Amino acid sequence: MADSEVFQFLPKVYNILKGIEEGQDITQKIKDFKHQLDQAKSQVNSYPGISLCPEEQQKLETYTKKQIALKSDLLVKYRNSVHLTARNMTSTYGINVAQEEKDLHPVFKTDPHKLWNYVNKRVILSTSEGVSYEGYVYTIDPVTHSWVLFSCSNDEDTHKMNVVIVMNTSVTDVNVFDEECPSWVLDMMSQYGKIHEIDLSASQIAERRDAVCRWFGANRIPVNKSADTLTIANGTVTIEPPYFPENCSSSNEIILCRVRNLLTTLPNNDNMSLSI
Repeated sequence: MADSEVFQFLPKVYNILKGIEEGQDITQKIKDFKHQLDQAKSQVNSYPGISLCPEEQQKLETYTKKQIALKSDLLVKYRNSVHLTARNMTSTYGINVAQEEKDLHPVFKTDPHKLWNYVNKRVILSTSEGVSYEGYVYTIDPVTHSWVLFSCSNDEDTHKMNVVIVMNTSVTDVNVFDEECPSWVLDMMSQYGKIHEIDLSASQIAERRDAVCRWFGANRIPVNKSADTLTIANGTVTIEPPYFPENCSSSNEIILCRVRNLLTTLPNNDNMSLSI
């Protein structure tokens, strides 16, 4: 059997050679590579009517060893180039890559799914001050990892609750209870911080919309109308009915704050607060 006839039955070998990804553990990659080559050779021998003579077996072994050596050399060179790049960055730009990784903010190291799994769970947080906090997790700040707990009364009829914020720096132990969050607690959580709706007629809402447009126009701020939605600063800020400060939304906190402040000074407006 000619070499070309032997290797046409080894598509997996070629795929293995092309498919090894760089940047992982070199030793393990070489072991995996050898293992997959052995599997490919076994499959060649299992084809009906095909058998390799000793010379062909030797050629295949030699070919395999050369490919392993070549791939190993490439992986070692890649690893060394990564180390060299890190050294060059340190010497050229004064960047210590290892130190940069060590000093990376925890927000880039924390698994968000792990934080999410705490939400709505009853926990007891032990702190370095010797104080323990028990309640249901409302949320966890992904940046500071501060805990927001709902400490609720066990009496459903009282509907009393305390919102407690516990700084992560003081938390020494977290005890999680494997139980379902009561429905009445979930209801209170869903209502927390929710904006109350104001019962305004359609004509009153339309009057307020026109008043808002006039007020922004008086302050030389162009307003675009799209159905019932008002947009400002090329769509940066949107204002939905009934056009109170709490109905503004934007990804730009600075502009959003200015627009809300301007709405609170709207003439002939009681500026009622809509939040709890």
